[in-house]
Amino acid sequence: MESRAGAPLSRCEKRAVRAGSSFLTIGSGIALLILSATLNHGSAAVMLCELVVGGIAVVCGILQLWKGVSRFRWIAGLSAVWLLVTPLLFRAPNFWDYQGCTLLGALLIIASFIVSGIPGHASAPGAVVPPGWSFNPSAYGHRTMIIILAIAAFLAANYLACFELGYLRSVWDPFFGSGTKAVLTSRISRAFPVPDAGLGAVVYLLDALVTGIGDQRRWCSAPWAVLLFALLVAPAGIAAIVLVILQPLVVGSWCTLCLFASGCMLGMVSLASYEVVACWQFLLSRRRAGKSLRRALFSGETLDGRLV
Repeated sequence: MESRAGAPLSRCEKRAVRAGSSFLTIGSGIALLILSATLNHGSAAVMLCELVVGGIAVVCGILQLWKGVSRFRWIAGLSAVWLLVTPLLFRAPNFWDYQGCTLLGALLIIASFIVSGIPGHASAPGAVVPPGWSFNPSAYGHRTMIIILAIAAFLAANYLACFELGYLRSVWDPFFGSGTKAVLTSRISRAFPVPDAGLGAVVYLLDALVTGIGDQRRWCSAPWAVLLFALLVAPAGIAAIVLVILQPLVVGSWCTLCLFASGCMLGMVSLASYEVVACWQFLLSRRRAGKSLRRALFSGETLDGRLV
């Protein structure tokens, strides 16, 4: 764990950050329990999910604060991923359920993996710029651009998902008039088992969150986070291109916000490719050096082979 300036945190600072992470987890869990208890639900499955994930978050936050064991943050963070897809799988009956699950799921992931660093993972001094490179593809400034694009795409997709889920009667399109509505109600869109715009919103939000995981040496300190991001953006980038091509060919119309989100995704793919290449080169160097590829992938190493 390190500060944004790159200096390691003191023991007192680490405790304060971990306490903040625990309280954010507990607060998110309590908010979920309140959300579940106060809304007039039309879906028992959504309500049950909010209760379960909220309870898990409260218990994990208390245990993390009390015991300081990192696995509790993993449990809370992974349960939050399920919370993000719940409104889509079970068709959340109202706008506040959908947005509440999305916001609180994001807060749980931030508390679990970003605020106090990767659970069970400690940073150590090491190379910042990959060997042979003139810049650091994991630098915070570089990743901030990806996060901005991901959030922009998420906001567009989230708005379109509100129409697909029935919270909006009409949908705004500044250039193609009723084109967006035609695309969102087409047989291509209806072919997905869940609202496709909502699925895109979840992917874009996870892109932003995963990009925020790890320090500025994560190309070697947390390769799994870099490759997880690649697994999220690569299929989504291909899907975005295919869907854009199908809009005029099958639907006979265009969707402005769909094009905007797809453009953001392609920009993310372009920016992220540098970090993925650096990470891949690092893993190959560890393999050629006879080091444990599994340890380098999941625990991280510095170039001298020390565990990060």
